[in-house]
Amino acid sequence: YAILIDGWRSNIESQFTLSLTCERDDCEDFDRLPEGDLTQLSSNWVKWDNRSYLDAQVSSRQAYSRPNSVWIRTIDNNEPDVTRLFGERTHGKYKVSWKMYVPRGSNATFNVKKYSDPRRETAVATYLKSDGGIAFRAKGRITQSYQRYSQDYWMDVEMYLDLDRETTILYIDHAPVAKWSTRIVREHPHRSVNRFAGINFWAYHSFTNFYVDDVCFEQNPPNMPDYEYTPATEL
Repeated sequence: YAILIDGWRSNIESQFTLSLTCERDDCEDFDRLPEGDLTQLSSNWVKWDNRSYLDAQVSSRQAYSRPNSVWIRTIDNNEPDVTRLFGERTHGKYKVSWKMYVPRGSNATFNVKKYSDPRRETAVATYLKSDGGIAFRAKGRITQSYQRYSQDYWMDVEMYLDLDRETTILYIDHAPVAKWSTRIVREHPHRSVNRFAGINFWAYHSFTNFYVDDVCFEQNPPNMPDYEYTPATEL
C-alpha cells in the first residue's frame, strides 16, 4: 500500500489530521447476514457432514459486535458441527482469532483442522468445560490445563500458527493456555502432516451452548510469540 499527499507552494500554512485504519486480512462479524443456517448464508463455512449434522445458526440472541453472532448448541441430542475454512496452508505464519461467549453452566469446544474436508484429519481439540476448566485432546489422550476461562462473558481467543517452525500457541483472554506441534493429531500419538486449513466448532455434549463472533484470519501477524519462551501447557 502507498499513500500520496499532494500539494503546492503557498504562503498559507495548513494543518490537518491523517487517520488510518488497518484491517485484518479476513474478518467475519455476521452482522450483514440474516438470521438462519450459517452454511447456507456464508460460503466460508461448511458442515462436517451435510446429511447427519445440524447447522449452526446466525442469531441476534448474543453478539459481541451487534447485531449477530453464530450460535452453537445441542438441540434434542442433535449436534451442530461447522468449520470455518481458511485455505490449506503448509508454510507461513498466521493468526486466527475470535470472540467466544459460553453461558454459565454450559460448555464449548473447537478443533484445528488440517484439510478443507472437515471429515479428514483433526489436530488438537480444545474443551471449555461447564465448570470453567479447560482440557485438550491430542495424541490420543486428554490433558487438563491449569488455566480457567470466564463464563457469561465475551472472551478473546487467539491462535498463532508458525508452519515454518511447526508450532501453535493458543491464548485465551491474552493468557497463553497451550502450545503444540502442528504435526500432532487428536486421536493417536504419531506425527502427521504439517498443515492448517480451518477451525471447527461443534457440540459434543447435552450442555453444549456457546456463541462465536468476529472471526479473523491474519497472514504474517506482527509480534508473533516465541514458542520456546511462552509459558503454556505443552501438548
